[in-house]
Amino acid sequence: MSKKKILWFVPGATTPELKELAKSKGLTIRNPLAYSEGAGLEECDAVTGMVPQAYADNCEVIAEPEGCSWQSVSPRQDGSGAEEGSGKVKAPGIDDLRAALTAKNITFDPKAKKPGLQKLLDEVNAAEELKAKLKDALTEKGIQFEPEASLEDLQKLLDGAA
Repeated sequence: MSKKKILWFVPGATTPELKELAKSKGLTIRNPLAYSEGAGLEECDAVTGMVPQAYADNCEVIAEPEGCSWQSVSPRQDGSGAEEGSGKVKAPGIDDLRAALTAKNITFDPKAKKPGLQKLLDEVNAAEELKAKLKDALTEKGIQFEPEASLEDLQKLLDGAA
């Protein structure tokens, strides 16, 4: 069985720690800010993170693996995610949240404040994670499903298999 190529879209420059994390999770890091609309798409089995729209339209979008969050890697001017001298990772700004929601095709009130956008993104990410777990459970049981099946449909399939 060949190894799957999963592109993890993380804005900004990568650090050795981030590269190690990606490697441990079987991910290949790509910078979504470096992608230009109309450019060719890299061949891959799935995409995750802050996925550019063209990839979202043409590839399977999966939830980020546990412990991986593009939001925790908000770039500074120098491309690192760390705040000056603190050793901490900077929280995503409102523009990062808007970009993430847009990349996931989620409509939101353009006047929404940062906490509201963060809550919406957290809910979307939680739903994607649950959907991925349901798909894994169905696959383990040998139950076929449509790749674009809704969360509700996946749950019904799993409940019917019990």
